Amino acid sequence: MRSPAARRALALSRRNARSRRGLPHDPPTGADRQPPAVPKRVLIVEDNEPSRRLLHDLLEAHGYEVLQARDGITSVQLARQHLPDLILMDLQLPDISGLDATRRLKRGRRTRAIPVVAVTAFAMAGDEQRSLASGCDAYVAKPIRVQEFLRLVREFVSAPRRPDTVPELA
Repeated sequence: MRSPAARRALALSRRNARSRRGLPHDPPTGADRQPPAVPKRVLIVEDNEPSRRLLHDLLEAHGYEVLQARDGITSVQLARQHLPDLILMDLQLPDISGLDATRRLKRGRRTRAIPVVAVTAFAMAGDEQRSLASGCDAYVAKPIRVQEFLRLVREFVSAPRRPDTVPELA
């Protein structure tokens, strides 16, 4: 049996697939389905394929540009290269932990102001405090509550960025 969040994400995924094939679908309704005026870029760092796909499909269906990384090292490289508006960071990654990746990002001049939200299925006592101490700006335990999650994403991508994270012109 699938969770309500998984069922909603699956429905969104099917609607996206229909859209890509040129088939009609129901128009978006409600504030949570309004795409951003200028697409905001979100980097998903998740080694679990189904979880990564669910987040990708959910965010893409709501108008976000989505980048993906399966490990911490790649996440740091992609963040430096693309300067996303938000990073969704799993804590348990195959190479370096999400907390180590976050620390590296927060030390970088161009990446320190990018908000990082820890998203994890292995919520243990103290994880939230460790995440915040490592530089994460928020903590979300899976399974996510779709509407709350989308509100959190919207809040972070809408916040103004500090000038030290704006790419330098060549």
